[in-house]
Amino acid sequence: MTQTPQPMDEYVDEGPDRSAEARLRRLTQRVATGVPLALAAAALIWAGPFPFALLVLLFALFGVSEVYDLTELKGFRPARRTGAAATILIVLGAYFLDDGYLAHVVLLCVVTSLVLFVFRSPQRVSALVDGSTTIMGFLYCGWLPAHLILLRKLESLPAGTEASLVTGAGLVTWLVTLCAATDVGAYFVGKALGRTRLCPQVSPGKTVEGALGGLILATLVGWYLGRWFGIAPAHCLALAILGSLTAQVGDLWESALKRDVGVKDSGNLIEGHGGVLDRFDSYFLAAPVFYFYVTWFM
Repeated sequence: MTQTPQPMDEYVDEGPDRSAEARLRRLTQRVATGVPLALAAAALIWAGPFPFALLVLLFALFGVSEVYDLTELKGFRPARRTGAAATILIVLGAYFLDDGYLAHVVLLCVVTSLVLFVFRSPQRVSALVDGSTTIMGFLYCGWLPAHLILLRKLESLPAGTEASLVTGAGLVTWLVTLCAATDVGAYFVGKALGRTRLCPQVSPGKTVEGALGGLILATLVGWYLGRWFGIAPAHCLALAILGSLTAQVGDLWESALKRDVGVKDSGNLIEGHGGVLDRFDSYFLAAPVFYFYVTWFM
């Protein structure tokens, strides 16, 4: 399951491509792999909660493996099997339990990990760092994406509210579309108009103009898709903005991890995209924000 991260010196992280031809080649490669992946994901989203849960579990396991690969490049020793087991429990718990009981599963995984680290003295580099990175891995790649499953399990919004017939499949499709629109808008606007660096110490290639382009496109797409689902205008606007902003923060967080280690990609599983984290980092962070807004305010 381990995918070797690509060293930074082989390709500067998110920096400008050397030529228009290189940009076109990379974009073509991303589209060639991204479109079939998107179609397969869409089919599983609408196939039912359980097939979709299996898809999330697969990506979560690859994701947590990539996180531990990155931490090992820093010289740390996360408990990989413990983290993988916790990820499985949390993701499957999201399918079989509601969010209240899922919190108990997460707490159990955290406490169990702390207990196990007490007896892991000979293997650890640092109890503080190894334990923290282990827990961070399954929270990041298990608990956060588990909210995609919770969202998919929603049969409808509360009876009597506008869009009460919207199903979990529609909500997940809406979230995925928002994140994709954010990526597309940020990429093309950033390439065309990007001048002001957004967060150079983390991701030198990202610009304020690109971030705004992603936000605007996601807001427009999210608005029209939400209205097509029959969701109230205020909720359409709020979810589109929140989804886009948290997607971009999720992307920056994953870039910070890679920058700290000195690699361009978290892995090489997906041709043209890198690892699972490179492709789905924005969904991981946007999912809980989207889920809790839907369940608390709609």
